[in-house]
Amino acid sequence: MFLCCATILAIIQYCNFCQLSFWMRSVFATITGLALLLMLYSPVPSSSNNAVPVHGQNFSMSGDGVSELGLNSSPRLFDFLVTEAILAFFLLLLLVWFLNLESEVSYRLHYHGNVEADKHRSKIQTMRDQAEWLLGNIIPIHVADQLKVFLAL
Repeated sequence: MFLCCATILAIIQYCNFCQLSFWMRSVFATITGLALLLMLYSPVPSSSNNAVPVHGQNFSMSGDGVSELGLNSSPRLFDFLVTEAILAFFLLLLLVWFLNLESEVSYRLHYHGNVEADKHRSKIQTMRDQAEWLLGNIIPIHVADQLKVFLAL
């Protein structure tokens, strides 16, 4: 369970802080999650004595699936956990894909805003230069300098 939680947190943190594109992050998160699911629910090789360690104690299983304590092994619980894990994994992937898409859109909009601001800054500087040139051609330079100081106040 610790490995599952650590892997899920690693996927989310990787997708938040990685500088790869939206598709690369999402595909990597999907592959990692599928590998985790395959690792979790792959068949575990059984030992020859049918001993099941539970909190440091071994309980041996008899041939009909009943332990020494008289409890039945429940495959339905395992199937429910598999279904729950797959659903949780699907929701995690949905969240990761959505967050990656949102961050990609945010980065692109931020970049576009910076480009537009730079264009406007250059236009403003060009207009200032033109206004200063026109002012210098209309009135003497010492009067234009005094006018600029007066307007700056």
